[in-house]
Amino acid sequence: MAGMILSIPDHSVELAQLTPILVLRAGSDFEVQVESIVKIRSPDQAVHSYQVGELPEEIGRQLTGKVREAQTTDDGGLRLEFESGWSAEAVADADYEAWNVVGTRGFRVVCMPGGELAVWHADE
Repeated sequence: MAGMILSIPDHSVELAQLTPILVLRAGSDFEVQVESIVKIRSPDQAVHSYQVGELPEEIGRQLTGKVREAQTTDDGGLRLEFESGWSAEAVADADYEAWNVVGTRGFRVVCMPGGELAVWHADE
């Protein structure tokens, strides 16, 4: 299910937790939990990779505000693009669940080991 566009929250995303896992939250409508490597792109297009748990606080604070786009990648990653110009991509892991998104009404996406996505909808 590569290239899936996820529902974007109506309100701003906040940094809820930086370690031991990265948690971004928009009220009770949207939560992202990342337990793998995350690639951060700044507005000037510089890209840095961090193991979650080693993400500097000053970078983590940039991953807030309105989300312009939330989409999975062909290799099982999750890309969040913020209106500020910052973006974050959670990278799939070969051996572990790398990230998950929890939405409203029972919606959930989990990146399984190897990048396969497991998706639950409220009507299931």
